[in-house]
Amino acid sequence: MAFEVRVILALKLTKTVEGAHTIMQISWNEARSIMERAEACGLVRREDVMIPHLAADETSYRKNRHFVTLLMNLNFGCVHRTADAARPNPQSK
Repeated sequence: MAFEVRVILALKLTKTVEGAHTIMQISWNEARSIMERAEACGLVRREDVMIPHLAADETSYRKNRHFVTLLMNLNFGCVHRTADAARPNPQSK
């Protein structure tokens, strides 16, 4: 567990899986797997909150026009949720 904490700190510091795997001398897949497990644990722990000031934005990333929708909590300046804009909404049928 302590090793995974150090990998998560490396991910936070470098902001990339590539940088963390190089620093920690592990494979890219191992670093990515640790990141995904940490994200899943964080989402399970997160409680529902009231967000009085919510902003929605659609932004692109990468060079191939991949779009993602962001829901941001303006009070804390953080992203609350993301959604892939390319995926159709299954409830819209």
